[in-house]
Amino acid sequence: MTRQKVEPMSQYRRQVNARPTTPFASAAPITGSIDPQSNALIRGLTSFTQSLAGAVRQQQQATFESQALTAHANKSAYIKEASEYLENTPDGGLGDPAQYQEALGKLREKYFSSITHGRLKESINTEIDAWNTGQLGALQQNAAAKQRLELGQNVLETKVEELGALLEKGEINQDQYNQEISAVFKYARESEAIAMSEEDVGRFAIQLQELNGRNPALAKALENSELISVGHRATLKKQREQAEAMQPAERQLKQLELQAPIEKLMAQNQLTRSWFKPYVAKGIFTAGQAQAYLNQQKKLQEEAATNFNYLAIFGSENVKLLKQKDQQKALQFSHQQYIKQYGSKQGQDLFDMKLRKNGIVYKPYQSTLRAGLPALGAVITSEKDIPKNTVEAFNLYKRLEAMGMVDLYLSNEEATAYAAIDGYVETGDTMEEALNKHLAVENDPNTQHLVPTWNELNDVAADIRSEMSPYWGDAPPMLSGLEASAKAMYTNLIKRKVAPEKAKELVVNRMTNTYDVIDGQLINKRLLGFNYDRDDLTARFNHLIDHYKKENPAIDKDEELALEPMEGGFFRLVDKESGFPYFDNNGKAYRFSYQQMMGKGEDTVSKIMKNTKLKALQEEIKNRNQIRHNKAEARRLFKYRHIPYSPDD
Repeated sequence: MTRQKVEPMSQYRRQVNARPTTPFASAAPITGSIDPQSNALIRGLTSFTQSLAGAVRQQQQATFESQALTAHANKSAYIKEASEYLENTPDGGLGDPAQYQEALGKLREKYFSSITHGRLKESINTEIDAWNTGQLGALQQNAAAKQRLELGQNVLETKVEELGALLEKGEINQDQYNQEISAVFKYARESEAIAMSEEDVGRFAIQLQELNGRNPALAKALENSELISVGHRATLKKQREQAEAMQPAERQLKQLELQAPIEKLMAQNQLTRSWFKPYVAKGIFTAGQAQAYLNQQKKLQEEAATNFNYLAIFGSENVKLLKQKDQQKALQFSHQQYIKQYGSKQGQDLFDMKLRKNGIVYKPYQSTLRAGLPALGAVITSEKDIPKNTVEAFNLYKRLEAMGMVDLYLSNEEATAYAAIDGYVETGDTMEEALNKHLAVENDPNTQHLVPTWNELNDVAADIRSEMSPYWGDAPPMLSGLEASAKAMYTNLIKRKVAPEKAKELVVNRMTNTYDVIDGQLINKRLLGFNYDRDDLTARFNHLIDHYKKENPAIDKDEELALEPMEGGFFRLVDKESGFPYFDNNGKAYRFSYQQMMGKGEDTVSKIMKNTKLKALQEEIKNRNQIRHNKAEARRLFKYRHIPYSPDD
């Protein structure tokens, strides 16, 4: 095939060094021929196209089948979840249908949004629409029927209870009772508003007879009634016979058999009136006995609530605000719960930490420490000879010592013994050796030669006073008694062959850990615990004393008074100089509870302090108003030239 002649191309303007191109007409001619294999190529392309179309159809079929399987599986899941939703609607099916449709629409989107095949999507929507319509219709019908049934049951139960009370009081006889019962049950069957079925009326009559227990009146009234089916009448007759035939001995035996499950249910707060129904129906329990058990369960739950209230108070570090008799209950319950919840090690550590912050001596700890050393008997030859009480006591001693609490639990004699044993162990003795040394001192009367001289004791007392002066400052009242106690402890430690310097250190630690001075009074820390603020207590003491001086004319205004803690969580008024209890001019002593001193509410120091601040603020405002008034008056007089005015006045 000859190409069309093309005119030679002209040179571009502005092109530098352009050269002419060869005309196409001068080019060599191009020739070609048809490949004999072209038919095979065409057939191959045709076959490829057909294969590709088949693959597409297969893919479409696979997609359809996959989506169909998904739709089938999701339909079951949809029906299950939608059924659960409809069965558990909060309004029982009596609410707005549009709300149900909206919820079902969301479920439909959840399960079928991935279906994209047109015919499949249309088919599944048709099926789901039909299912929804049927279920919603049934839901509303069931809800209406349930509402009518509940109304009928309420009517019957109220009337049976009312007539039963009249029969029991003797205001109506059995025949009158029977007539009234028949009338109300007939109304429940025939009233359009209720329209209870024969089955529902019979079943509820049996339930009501169970509630009446040993009283067969209802069963007598209905056991021959045509309003109730033959089967239900037979059951009522059997209930009546059981109620009448139950003998006292048999009843008591049945009650004993049921005592264990009753107690278990009571402990779990799961004992209910309905649980008693079959047993009341059989005459095993009376309705009054059932109520007594329910009342007992309520009392147990109230006690449990009190215990958990104790736990909350312990956790908020306010056990001291409880009455003295309740404090140990709160600690014991909290200890049990901490161990139960956190395990023995962590629970014990957490409890001890909170115990310290609550500032209460835990009596079981004190008992353990006191029982530890008296448990020792003969000489100990091996670790297994150490009594269990002694091991527990010494471990507790070390734990409380590490937290700075141990001195509040021990008398001076106990503290001396434990400190000496601990000192022996620190210097290299085994526990068996340390305990044997303790026993040797306790059993050997020949330790008197180890008693230090009076001069040595006086030197020790002076050293102790010097060591403690940073804590106490000026010597408080009763310091001489404290020094005597310190000398006795030092002497006891020397008898136990504790080195003098170590003995002095132990005595100083014991005194500073056990005693403090607040508002000039020597107090035992055990009476306040660990978690107290010296400045806050001083302020409270002063406010309370000032208040009583103002309010009570029997207290001389110039009396120097102070407060000191007592056993039992109380504070008493004392003479500040001597430290002895104070009596007013009428011979009256004064004592205040911990709640009054540290708590909140009426008749507390907190209220007194609040009122004092309020009065001071009111007085300050009054003074400021008076100053402003004076300045305004001065400006007014100055304006009329009556007096000179200065803004600083």
